Amino acid sequence: MANGEFWIVYQFLHLPISNELKFGFLAAAILLFIVTAVILGWQIYLYCKLKMDLQFSGHTKLGNADNDDYKDGSTVKEKQSLSYSTAVKLEKEPEKKGEESEMVRGALSPSPSSSENESFEILEVDTKAEQEESSIGQLRFSLLYDKACTELVLTIIEATDLPGRDFSQSADPFVRVRLLLEPPSQQSNIRYILHEWQTKVVRNTKNPVFGDRFSCSIKKNQLKRIIIKLEVKDFDKYSRHRALGEVRLLLGDLDISETVEFSERLKKIQKDIVGEVLLSLKYLPTAQKIEVGLLKVKTACPRNNDKDIYASITLYCNHKRQKHQKSSLKAKSDVTIYNETFLYHLSDPYFQQCEVTVSIYETYNKKGSGRHLIGKACLGNREAGDDTHWNLMMSCVRQPIAKWHPLLI
Repeated sequence: MANGEFWIVYQFLHLPISNELKFGFLAAAILLFIVTAVILGWQIYLYCKLKMDLQFSGHTKLGNADNDDYKDGSTVKEKQSLSYSTAVKLEKEPEKKGEESEMVRGALSPSPSSSENESFEILEVDTKAEQEESSIGQLRFSLLYDKACTELVLTIIEATDLPGRDFSQSADPFVRVRLLLEPPSQQSNIRYILHEWQTKVVRNTKNPVFGDRFSCSIKKNQLKRIIIKLEVKDFDKYSRHRALGEVRLLLGDLDISETVEFSERLKKIQKDIVGEVLLSLKYLPTAQKIEVGLLKVKTACPRNNDKDIYASITLYCNHKRQKHQKSSLKAKSDVTIYNETFLYHLSDPYFQQCEVTVSIYETYNKKGSGRHLIGKACLGNREAGDDTHWNLMMSCVRQPIAKWHPLLI
């Protein structure tokens, strides 16, 4: 049986194929093997190089952060003196510039500090939809101020030439209207939202017709300090609305004693400062956790206010939500004091992109079921830029570092 199989194989190998074709097949096989071996060797080289770089950078950064656990006493003193000098410099510089940046040591206490003189520039929204040059369109609306009734009437007429989505070349636009009251003095740049409205959503069109009408009572002495902000957005059922553009007008510069119609070109949306929040950060390397302290919240508060506010603090790592915590309800005032701390697990703060988002909400009842967003503050080790507060926390481990942050909306 074995001899029969051998004879069949022998006959197959002696097929009428020329030697040139056989040598061609052999050369192609050898060439394919060489190419495969070169590619495999190059991939192994890249993997080993990347692994060595990560190990080297990891040992360097972790060694700098945990010198107080692994090095001798002299090095510990040098690190402590460096941290102390950094903290002293942080406390002295705001006194010269009229700013405030506190270092909180030990228990958190309601320090009577403020940051009225600290200025925060209006930040542009950093999303692709708002940075594209194609986010251009026009918005038509009309304004009327009835001096006899002290009533402002706004009518949203239509929008034209709005940008569509990439996949459908259409949109579901709506307009969000905010009346912002500027502070009476230039020492503070915190604006107060007097009224906020939203039009209906018009489906599947880049030229929506709205026809929504809004009205409110405004005192004559407030009219000069009111900014009307109209944001055009593309509706998303998961509340991730795409920003298309905005229109801003200062009512003090307009004569709207009679109905005036406007047709304004949309511009990139800008965020407004509606408050400030004092936060403390502390990194615990042994426990691999960070402690976020919510100390104070400063907002523009009307005189007859009976609403409560609370904070929602969320940690994101590599653009993924890790943990979410809420503070207790507090009566809203010009400066609301919390002094509450929250712990978050942070396994690798050196290599991960981390962000802490603090959202301040205003509630309509004591249970906190009906809520309204006042503003947000973001800080952390992000790709967008370097965060001084986060870097200072990482350089002064086991020490709480406090700093004021703007609430933006």
